Amino acid sequence: MKTSTKVGISILSLLTATTCFASHREGSFGISPMYGYYNFGSSASTKDHGMPLLGLSYDVTDQVGMELLLGGTSTDKTRASQENGKTSASAGLYMINAIYHYRKAQSFQPYITGGMGLVRLTNDDYDPDEQLGFNGAVGAEYFLTKNFALRGEVRGVYATSDARFDYIPSVGVTLSLG
Repeated sequence: MKTSTKVGISILSLLTATTCFASHREGSFGISPMYGYYNFGSSASTKDHGMPLLGLSYDVTDQVGMELLLGGTSTDKTRASQENGKTSASAGLYMINAIYHYRKAQSFQPYITGGMGLVRLTNDDYDPDEQLGFNGAVGAEYFLTKNFALRGEVRGVYATSDARFDYIPSVGVTLSLG
């Protein structure tokens, strides 16, 4: 048997053995750096753009938790009042969410999450536009070890002031502490 095959089987065996105990645990904290693509609603004149996100979570039970989600990016906004039609803009997302994991003590854990917070948009020629926002997401985590998972989700964000629906597909990792 080739050495590369032996190494591959060994790694696969190790991952299989460690992931059988992977899950969210009551009382644990999590850190989830992610990267998403913020798709601004059709009513917004803001250019869609990549957005780094950070989720900070606490597991109340094995299946239920809370997550603070923070994100921000710089982009362009089309404005009729500008000569070139564009101005620089920045967007921020600050949400507090409840999260429910469908399967406990499994490597693959689908989840739903939802909550509310602040959607902020600023640009060069007017004061910041801060709006109450609601969000919800469906996603999944795949635990490679007891404390480390790959994460992917699609999140919808509803900004109340201008009745705009945005969405953010994102990928990242979760590091579970505790």
